[in-house]
Parts: sequence; C-alpha cells; structure tokens
Amino acid sequence: MNEEKRDLSFLLGKETEKIITHDEVLRTILHRPPFLFCDYVKIIEEGKYFVGVKKFMGEEDFFKGHFPGMPILPGVITIESISQCAGAALMRNIKGKVPLFLSIDEVKFRGVIKPGTEVLMPFEVLRFGKISRIYGEAYADKTLCVQGYLNYILTDTR
Repeated sequence: MNEEKRDLSFLLGKETEKIITHDEVLRTILHRPPFLFCDYVKIIEEGKYFVGVKKFMGEEDFFKGHFPGMPILPGVITIESISQCAGAALMRNIKGKVPLFLSIDEVKFRGVIKPGTEVLMPFEVLRFGKISRIYGEAYADKTLCVQGYLNYILTDTR
C-alpha cells in the first residue's frame, strides 16, 4: 500500500466533552466480556478523529500465558482493541449492520503493553461505507506500541 506516513500522537492531548460512554459502546458493538476491549471513545472530530481507551488490569486470562513471568498484551488483542473502538465510533448511528475485518495492512508492533496500563488508541477514519478503512495507533505511557491500517466490510447482522 505504501500510504503516506501517519502520526496521530497529536490527538493524545486533545480534550473533548464528547464521549462515547461504556454503556454506548455496549449498545453499539456486539462484543461482550471477556472479549470486550473498549472502555470508551473520545470524539475529537466527528466522523474523522477519535481516541479509544482501554485499561488492561492484568487480571485478564491471556496475561497468564502470554508470557508467564513476563506478561505482555498480545499484539492481536491490541489490534482488536483498536478495531472495537473504531466500531463503536463508526456504527453508533447505523442499525442492522456490523463491521467485519476485511484485511489488516502495514501493521507494525513497536512496543509492549504491560498489565495495569491504560492504552490510548487514536484513529483516523479514511473511508466509511460498505468498505471502510481506518488508520489506528496504540500508545502505552505515551509510547507508540502498534500502528496500522484496518479495513472492514459492513454486513447485515442477520
């Protein structure tokens, strides 16, 4: 793909009063514990820029096996977290559809996320429609840990 280099770190310090609350996340996406990885989403610029938030407490089962004695958040869970936050942001006004992964491009894992960390996930909506595309990042303690492009297809819920 070789798209232009993106950096969404400027979104981390943005304040907003517009929030997609945890209750709204639950009304919007189909995921449920123990596979719910989005606490809430800050709306920075409606339809364009958002910051998802998830605190990983360390009590989650995957930390027990990834890795014993040195627990870190699995990279696929980080990607899933970005995706769930994006789903909550994009689908809150759309009924009867669900976004499913179509592809994931140019993902880079640049750092580790440890138990007890609040992960901030800024993302930019590049295209929204039947085929949608976002660019997202994940930060732990202001350190870029994951970045990449996520592509979805909107399908009927039934």
